[in-house]
Formats: sequence, C-alpha cells, structure tokens
Amino acid sequence: MARYLLRRAAYFLFILVGVSIVIFTTMRLVPGDPIVYLAGPFATAKQRAAIRESYGLDKPVVVQYGRWLAKAAQGDLGRSMQLHVPVTELLFGKLRNTLLLVAGSMFIAILVGWSLGILSGFRPNGLIDRIGLVVALAGISLPAFWFGMLLIIAFAINLPWFPANGIVSERGDGGVFDVLWHLFLPAVATAALPCGVMLRMTRTAVLEIRRMTFVRALAAKGLPGRALAVHVIWNALPNILNVTGMQAGFLLTAAIFSEVVFSWPGLGLQIYAAVTSQDYTVAQGAVLFICILFLLFNVVVDVLRPIFDPRIRMA
Repeated sequence: MARYLLRRAAYFLFILVGVSIVIFTTMRLVPGDPIVYLAGPFATAKQRAAIRESYGLDKPVVVQYGRWLAKAAQGDLGRSMQLHVPVTELLFGKLRNTLLLVAGSMFIAILVGWSLGILSGFRPNGLIDRIGLVVALAGISLPAFWFGMLLIIAFAINLPWFPANGIVSERGDGGVFDVLWHLFLPAVATAALPCGVMLRMTRTAVLEIRRMTFVRALAAKGLPGRALAVHVIWNALPNILNVTGMQAGFLLTAAIFSEVVFSWPGLGLQIYAAVTSQDYTVAQGAVLFICILFLLFNVVVDVLRPIFDPRIRMA
C-alpha cells in the first residue's frame, strides 16, 4: 500500500506541474492587458510601467512562471490585483461553498443514479428502465447552465418555491435549512450530467453481473431473491464506485457553470469574476484549486476500490 501511494503521489505531482503550466499559459492568452484595467484609462505610461514592475509582469513569461510556481509550492498564490487580499485566503473562503455544492450534487446523483440504475439492471426493458433511459438521456444532453436557467424559470419564477441566487436569504436566519433551500436548484442542475452517466453505467454493471455463471448457480441452488440481489450489487460495486469517483471530479467543472447561473459564491463564480476583470492571480489560483481537488478525488477512488474488490492488486 505504501509503495502504491508513493507512486500515486509522484503521478499527482507530475500532473499538477503540467496543469500549472497550462493554467499559467492560458491566462496569458486572455485578450486584454490587466495593467490597463488596473491602472485606469487616465494612467500614464510611466505609472503603468511601475505597476507592471510591482507585479513582476515586466519579466519574461518563463521567469514569471518560475516565481509563481516556487511561491505556490509554499502555499503562496500571490495577492489579488483587484481586491488586494491574499489569493489563498480569498479562495479558501469560496472553497467551502463549492464543496457544499459538490456534496449536494453528488448526493442527488448517487441517490437517483444508483437507485434507478440498480432497478433498471434487475428489470431491463421494464417501466422503470424506460424512465431511467429518459432521465439519463436528459441529464447527459442538457448543459448545466441551460438546465439551471430552466429550473430558475420553472421553480423560482413561475412557481416561486426556491430562490434563484445566493446561498442565504438577505432576511433569513442563515441557518442550515436556509442554506439547503438555496442549495437545491443549483445542486439539481449540477447533478444532471453525472446522474445520467452513473445511471447507465450502474445498469450496465448490474446486468453484467446478473449474466455471470456464479449468479445463475446461486439462483439454481435456491438462494432467496434478496440475498441474490445483495451478491449482484456487491460484485457490481467496484465498477459503480469507479464511475462515481470520476463523476465526482467532473462535478467540479459542472459546478463552475451552475455557480455563475445561480450566483453561488464558490470557486466557479470567483473564476468568472477574475477572468472578466483580468485578475490573473485569482483565476490561476482558483483553477489550480479545482485541479487539485479533481486529482484528490481520483486518488481516493483508487485507494477505495481494492477494499471492495480484493481481486485488484496494487503492485
């Protein structure tokens, strides 16, 4: 196990360095000059040059990247060009809200995807299977931002059951129920795609196990239906967990669009605000945070899979 974790840690660092290069380069390709935006339209060339030098933007791109990477390795992502606060402090405040949205979305995706997938696998071509097919196709086909706007029109405007933006009500108590009330619509919009994927993959995994010889042998020996179903689900669980872990990572990207549509104060909304205001340091740091979380989700799934499937050997 220790050897495997060391290999995964090395792979993690290698991917993270590659991602940091892509992030840093992409931010430099965004049209516009952040110094012009920061200094204002009436700043002189000398003032702009002084601001550029203070942020280190007068150095070659390679030198800028090296300095940024060295500081990022120490947990220092710089200061926001617009808000003038440490980027790490700013992003940690948003990270909690994004993780809350991801957790709510994952709960909905697992609840619906696993339930309909397992029932569809045990009753293929039945009514539940057809309903599951419609749900899966809708979830996979509808973009998160467009589905979110449909939810706002349906359940925040036409039927004012849920709020359309924010994380708490301005006149509310800011308690758990207030947060969950605001969380429901963005969580449903974010969960649509992973729910559809998990539903179809869970159905496929259950069908494959049900067709195996050992399941037929257990049924022939007269094993009760519930006990047989437990065997099928347990043996299908490793594949289901693998797909679920991958979707947990992809939820982070889907959450970006949902946060913008619903004005959810998380990393996604912060990335949008930073890009539109050309705040390089915040945008780089927020994307790096999301990439780290994505990689961590994959590592956790890889570690958990052998617990449910002893056939997997971590050599």
